[in-house]
Parts: sequence; C-alpha cells; structure tokens
Amino acid sequence: MPFHMGVMNNEVVKNIYKRRSYRAYKPQQIPKDALDTIINCGLNSPSAKNKQAWFFTAIQDKQLIEALEAAAMAAFGTERFKDVPDYRMFFQAPTIIVISGIKDDRYSLIDCSLSMQTMCLAAESLDIGSCMIGMVKPLFDSPEGEPFIKKFNLPEGYHPQFAVVFGYKGGQAACPERLPNKVNYL
Repeated sequence: MPFHMGVMNNEVVKNIYKRRSYRAYKPQQIPKDALDTIINCGLNSPSAKNKQAWFFTAIQDKQLIEALEAAAMAAFGTERFKDVPDYRMFFQAPTIIVISGIKDDRYSLIDCSLSMQTMCLAAESLDIGSCMIGMVKPLFDSPEGEPFIKKFNLPEGYHPQFAVVFGYKGGQAACPERLPNKVNYL
C-alpha cells in the first residue's frame, strides 16, 4: 500500500512500521524508567467505557521468569517444541509483563490487547524489543497456574490473559511481507 507523502517523517508511523516480534534478547535488564514509561503508555490505552479493565504484573526476577516459563511450556505441551532444541518461550527476555483482565467483562480481552499493543509500540520508540506470548494462557487456565496467579496478587475478579516480553534486541526480526487483498474501500 503506498505511503502518503511525508508520512515516514511521523515518529508514531515510523514506530508502527518498525515494530516487530523479537525472539532474541540481550541479557542486559531494561532500566526502571524505561519500564515505567512502557507501563504508563499501557495504562493510557483506550478501553471500552473507560473501564481500564487491565492489570499489569511486571516481572524482572530471573528465577520467577524461568519458573513461569517452565510451567507455561509444560502446560502448553512440551511435545510441541521437540523439533526446536533448547526452545525458550520467553526468548531469554529479562522483563515480562503479564496482562490480566476482568474475568466476566465482555470487552476485557480487547482492552488488554490494546494495552499490550500500546506497550509494544512504546517499547519500540525506546529501541526496546517486545513479543506477545499467548502460549502462557493454558498455564493460567490450569490448576498448575494457581501458585503464579496467587503470587501476582491480582485484584478480585482478574485473570491473566497473556504475557509480553521486553528487552534489548539481540538480533534482527524478520519483516514478513504483508498479505494482499486485506482492505476494501466502499
């Protein structure tokens, strides 16, 4: 799709086009002020009826990340990873944000998704990589996920939906070709 003249001078548009899902990260932790900026951007996302039906759990504790990753991979089914030796669901990212939503709210998943995308765009603007991890959902929907959910100290009625990993980019991310015929103008 052609660009409007001068659109690539717009920082927001540039970050939308640059953002990719990174699957390799440097071990260096992102600084607290960068994490706070990413979270605050997520908190400023749009939401249905302005309910702001999300809750973020930021995790930078390496042992907790590793335990959560191992449990999530087991719940998802480790046989799915047998063709990828040493697969790491969180790609060794030093920061994870678990996004939880209100259980019985019809728009909560949409609101959580919008906040996730906003955080990923904010991270890109700071030259920090990100990747949404939906594969944690089976863990959070199982009895094995209860100890983690309890540790997250969520408000009453909230349940984890997915996680997002953040860290300094440890390589290039592919820019997949955009599929044709995805727009109608009427």
